[in-house]
Amino acid sequence: MKKRIVLFLLLLVASAFADVPYDSTYLPANTSQNTVYSDFPLDNIHILRLQEASMALGKNVSVLHDELANYQEHQSNQISGMQASIDSLQRSLQTQVRSLQSTVQQLEVPAPLVVEPNPTPLHLLLLSNLILFGIVIVLLIAVHRKPLPEDHLNPAPSELVQYIRASRKTTHDLRMELVAKGWTPSLIENAMKVAKR
Repeated sequence: MKKRIVLFLLLLVASAFADVPYDSTYLPANTSQNTVYSDFPLDNIHILRLQEASMALGKNVSVLHDELANYQEHQSNQISGMQASIDSLQRSLQTQVRSLQSTVQQLEVPAPLVVEPNPTPLHLLLLSNLILFGIVIVLLIAVHRKPLPEDHLNPAPSELVQYIRASRKTTHDLRMELVAKGWTPSLIENAMKVAKR
């Protein structure tokens, strides 16, 4: 804060004495009371230094002012260039959007009409359901059918069954005898099962 005040006072003093030449004499304000000496240039050396400093500051300010003007001009050129590129980009986007809209409008063709098929007659539906139901029942019966006992597959002849019932031999001896006579083992087993019932 103090530096700012001192700088402000220096600038104020420099601006007050800026238009007074170095070797001029001051007009006497009141000659009867004050004596003005003009032969001592060293008395006003601090004023001369302040004037030199203010002149240097003035040059620096003018240089800064010129640089600031150049910067502002450069910045305005950049901004105008950016604005031009943004405008051209906006125009190109608008033309692309218009072309897309026109292609979409060209592609918008009315949807084809979907014709519903005629409904199937009721008697045909009932007949097909009955046939399907019959097929399912036949499949269920075929899957869950019990296998036939073996004696139904190879039924034993009744004379063989009567011979086994009348015989008093052991099962092993009876089998050996029937095999020797030419009977098959499956027929012998079936006849023995039937004879034991």
